[in-house]
Amino acid sequence: MSGPGGESASPAAEQPTSYDYRLTSTCGERGFLGTFDVTVRDDEVVRATAVRRYRGRVRLGEVPTLTDLVEMAEGADGDAVVDLRVDRRGRPTSLRIDHRPDAIDDEECYAVDHLELRP
Repeated sequence: MSGPGGESASPAAEQPTSYDYRLTSTCGERGFLGTFDVTVRDDEVVRATAVRRYRGRVRLGEVPTLTDLVEMAEGADGDAVVDLRVDRRGRPTSLRIDHRPDAIDDEECYAVDHLELRP
C-alpha cells in the first residue's frame, strides 16, 4: 500500500464518515462496473447515481465507502495481489485487488475522485 511518492501508508488511517465522491469501478467480470456519484453519511452509502457505463439499478449495498475500500484491501486473502493507493491523509485514491493471480476476470479496480467532505 503506498501513498504519494511510494511511501508506506497506514491502512488503519481513520477515514471521514460524511462525504461525496465519484467512484469508478472497473475490471473483472461482475455487475458493479461504471462511474458513480456517491453520497456517504455517517459511513453509510445513502445515494449512488450512475454517471456513465451502468445499466440497471444501482444497489447501495454494492457501493463501497472509503472505509470499505481500506477493509477490502486489509481483508484480502494472502494470495491476492493488492494495490491500495492513498493520499497524504491516508484516504484511498485507488484500489486494485487481483483475488486469484492465476485466474482471469476476478479482479476489482476502483478509483476515487472529487472527494468533498461534509459536516
